[in-house]
Amino acid sequence: MDVLLFLFVSTFAYVLPTDGPAWIARPPGVNLAVVRERPERYLGQEIQLTLQVQEQRFHWEGYTTRFQPSTYLALVVWDGDQLLWNPSEHANDFQHLYISKQASCSRRLESLKRHQRIRVNCVVREHLLGQPWLEVTRILRLKEHTPKGSILHAIRAAKCMERNALRLAQGELERALSAPLPSRPRKVLERTLRALRSVRERLAHGWRPKEDDLDKYRAELLDLLNGA
Repeated sequence: MDVLLFLFVSTFAYVLPTDGPAWIARPPGVNLAVVRERPERYLGQEIQLTLQVQEQRFHWEGYTTRFQPSTYLALVVWDGDQLLWNPSEHANDFQHLYISKQASCSRRLESLKRHQRIRVNCVVREHLLGQPWLEVTRILRLKEHTPKGSILHAIRAAKCMERNALRLAQGELERALSAPLPSRPRKVLERTLRALRSVRERLAHGWRPKEDDLDKYRAELLDLLNGA
């Protein structure tokens, strides 16, 4: 009986490695934008976030918090679903994600590349300067991400649309979709591509819109691409 109890406890006490497919302890998944909007609601709670890496941050003012540069590392990130070819979403990064230098997951920071998509367990430790200050306890690297190439192709597609080069824009969107993209960026690009192909097909069948109508369709395509 004691042997069976030991085996039972040992089995469920096992913690999967950081890069494993799942975690035994799975806190509730939350969107970063929601936490940023109402940080006081999550104060002291452990949550799970899906994020995109921007860069490691080396200098910051820790004020009276535990998050001092001498004992913590910091990452600048975006939410996991942000469209990084959209200038307003690209500019809306988050700079208060901290990892203790003593934590085992801190060793993984050097291997994280820009635009890498990660899933983290973290605790909302502080609500300061209108922002949550988060301490990471686990990091899981995800396969799906929005690479630099896809971002550049989407940006070029927007520029082609602005000058009415729809054939070139279609090619850029198709190349942007060649990467293993997350759900939201893929859906936005696919929806834009379908709309663009529809416009090009109508033009190929003799549709000759007025300039105002063409401007309207071009604006709608750009809105789709930017996630509207």
